[in-house]
Amino acid sequence: MKKMVIALLLGTSLTTFANDIDDMDYIYKLYQNKMNKEAILELNKFVNRYSNSKLYDSALNLLGYNYYIVGDYKKSEEIFLQLLNTNYKEEAYYYLMNIYIKWDNKELATFYYEKIHNDSKLKSKSMFLMGNFMYSLGSLKEAETYYSRAIKYSDKYYNNSLLNLGLTYFGEKEYIKTAAVLEEYISEVRIKDDNLAKAYFFLGLANEKLKDYESAIKYYKNIELEFRNSEYYVQSIYSLEKLSYALDKDTEILIYAKKLENTKLEKDGLILLSEMYYNSKKYKESAKYYNKIFQKYKDIGAGYKLILSYLKLKDYDNALININILKNTKYNNEYYYYSIYIYYNKKEYKEILNLEKEIKKEEYKINKDYKKDIFNMIAEAAYNLKNYEMAKQYYAKLNTPNAIYRLITIAYIQEDVEEMETLFEDYKKNYDKDITKKLDIYSLMGNLYAEQSENKKAEILYKEFLKKEKNEIIINNLITVLFDERKYEQALIYIKDIKNENKKSWLNAVTFMALHNYKPAAIELKKLILKDNKYTKRAYLKLIEVLFNENKFEESIKYCDMYTKKYNDNEVYIIKKKGSSYFKLKDYSKAIEIYEKLKGYKDEKPFAFFMLAEIYYNSENYQLAEKNYEYIVLNYPNSKYSKESLYWLTSLMYSDKRYKEALSYGKLFIKKYSKDKAYLEDVLFYIGNIYIENGDVSGAEAEFSKLLNVTNKEEVKINLIDILVRSYYKNGEYEKALKWLEKLKDSSFKSIWLGVIYEKQGNKEKALKEYQKVTKDVKNADKGFFYMGSFYLNNKQYNVARVYFNKVLDYRISEYKDKSIFKIGISFEEEGNYKAAITAFLRIKLVYSNSSLQDIATLKTAENYEKSGNLDRALKFYQEFYDNYKNSKYINVVVERLLINSLKNKDLKKAKKYYDELIKNMPQKKNEYKKFFETGGANK
Repeated sequence: MKKMVIALLLGTSLTTFANDIDDMDYIYKLYQNKMNKEAILELNKFVNRYSNSKLYDSALNLLGYNYYIVGDYKKSEEIFLQLLNTNYKEEAYYYLMNIYIKWDNKELATFYYEKIHNDSKLKSKSMFLMGNFMYSLGSLKEAETYYSRAIKYSDKYYNNSLLNLGLTYFGEKEYIKTAAVLEEYISEVRIKDDNLAKAYFFLGLANEKLKDYESAIKYYKNIELEFRNSEYYVQSIYSLEKLSYALDKDTEILIYAKKLENTKLEKDGLILLSEMYYNSKKYKESAKYYNKIFQKYKDIGAGYKLILSYLKLKDYDNALININILKNTKYNNEYYYYSIYIYYNKKEYKEILNLEKEIKKEEYKINKDYKKDIFNMIAEAAYNLKNYEMAKQYYAKLNTPNAIYRLITIAYIQEDVEEMETLFEDYKKNYDKDITKKLDIYSLMGNLYAEQSENKKAEILYKEFLKKEKNEIIINNLITVLFDERKYEQALIYIKDIKNENKKSWLNAVTFMALHNYKPAAIELKKLILKDNKYTKRAYLKLIEVLFNENKFEESIKYCDMYTKKYNDNEVYIIKKKGSSYFKLKDYSKAIEIYEKLKGYKDEKPFAFFMLAEIYYNSENYQLAEKNYEYIVLNYPNSKYSKESLYWLTSLMYSDKRYKEALSYGKLFIKKYSKDKAYLEDVLFYIGNIYIENGDVSGAEAEFSKLLNVTNKEEVKINLIDILVRSYYKNGEYEKALKWLEKLKDSSFKSIWLGVIYEKQGNKEKALKEYQKVTKDVKNADKGFFYMGSFYLNNKQYNVARVYFNKVLDYRISEYKDKSIFKIGISFEEEGNYKAAITAFLRIKLVYSNSSLQDIATLKTAENYEKSGNLDRALKFYQEFYDNYKNSKYINVVVERLLINSLKNKDLKKAKKYYDELIKNMPQKKNEYKKFFETGGANK
């Protein structure tokens, strides 16, 4: 900058005004002495006084630079924008780039960077600065690109660009590239400074990530030896200790832990040292260092490992002394477990029972993995102290053979015969040796339990018997009981012991069916139909059902046909199964044949017509579906299919917008099935919506009132009230809308509507109060801020409005972000700040590509460019709108703007195109423009 100004002064000294050189000389001295504010003052005087001087651009350049130096980037921007078409344009591009970097404006910074000529002396520095900027934004790929370009210049920015490129690769997890670049850097630099230490440190990290521990250690050691005062020294020592730990270098772990003493990573170093001793089973040493960590840092993790070290040493006394440090910490479970464990090993059973009272209160907090062992040790302690009631209490919580044994023992000691008998039944497999009356007793007792519906007792009895010997009578009885209890998987276990193969297959098939396990069921049933037996006929019918349930509809049809050839009964069942199979296969023509045949059976007629209706509905032949549903409604009004038919009739009429018929059938449904909530809700909704469509809001209100009394679903209630409120709001009947809103519980939905209506009524204070409520609802606060912003926008308080819209933008995800940006643009437009408005509308276009506001944002961008006098940019966006948003409701506005511009430019061919399109959509516009297209005008 200094050389440039001197050159300019010398080169123009013969052609300037009398005083401008002297003034500039004075200004330049101020600049040299870093009196930037004084220089700015004098430069402003200079450019105002010597507007025709040849030093004018030089002065502007120096003024822009001084503004930049003092941090007044806005004024600096204004100055450099004036220099874009002067000899100082390269400097202007450079400082504009820097200004936009300061403002985090990535787009404009990039724009002016790209303007700087590749041969400019500022290019390499610009690349370096842009790399730093992208790195700060987290745009690592772009940072990489800039640094890679910068290092090609091999100038004074080469080393720093190389270093930052290495760091960028590390951020991108490109560790091989990190190592390659940083190794190049350390080969280039000659100064041992913090940057070199940083390079060594990140080389260590990169090689550690690459599992090249030898290289990682080398670079960390460079820092250890050469950079003791570096910020990376302590971290490097800790990394060396971690690597030593990973590589089992115990001696070095001790050395590095010592070096970390009295540093910020002392604790971490000691933890690694302690872990090394613990894993090496040197528990005395691990206890020593864990104790040191805990005493100095109160680290509860170290305290826990200290206790484990004592336990490994079986030093229960020291473990007990320290155990209380775990209480009411994240190791609270361990506190109770190891306290009990220590007392148990010391045989101090009374202490366990003293602690039991506390454990009982905390039981719900104790982890189930510990609970079982704790309960067992308490039970054993109570047993040893002859506290049998407590022992029973805790043994009863345990499902172990030892617990059952102990319970039986306690019952014996206490002479509780009934309790013994009960427990003995559970445990009988270990003691029951009688065989003389065993079968009779078990059969009698089992039958008794079954007659009294005490299946569980019967099951237990039969199972205990079968554990020692097999008996088919007992097996049959047990299978029956298990079926009654729906314990089908257990039944399968005992069916294996049935000797008759046909009976075994039948029972297996029935059991698999009950489990919905159709594949093995089908295998068993197919065995039974291969050869006639007493199960064959039933097997056919079950197989047809199984294959249908297994979605093997073609095979189900096959066995239907086989059955009809072999047997003459169950005709209706077979027809219905075939019809259902064809229906499932979507072979509707064959399904129709079947159900037409089924019509011949009087009792099956309603079902046949209903299935035909379903087929036609599924095949989208709604006319025939309607005909069949209607037939059932009119001819079989009491059939079980009448309700669904009437419902679907109403639905079909409603979907087809035949509201009069839908209303008639809907009212009939309500009359007949007013207690059926499942369908009633839909029908009432249809009827209410029909009234809405017909403009009869009062009629809709009556039906929706009924629906509100029927439904328990809050979302349905909100939906209905929303429809009514919207309708009354649209009609300007605000009081009626408010009446319905009062039926809702307080919610953000309700507050938004109340605010909108109060605002419409002119009650601004109440409206604002409702919107403020929404801002306090965490889930809907963004919506509240949006409506607050809209409120202030409507009241022309634009700065306040933008405060609330910007609150919406603070949310990472919000459906109101694009809408808020749009309204920010509108506020700037209303203030006449078209540049700021354009920025807002462009933000929607560029960032929110899926926004529903893309069309209006494009239009608003064009309009604001036009208002700011930049017609060329305006036309670009009008044309973009025209090309991309033909179906937009704003298209006619754009077509008219393009028409007017074509007429101004005397491009009558384009004008005629836009004119024809405009009058096609808006015939009323014809008179405004026809004079341009009459004979002698556009067509001349």
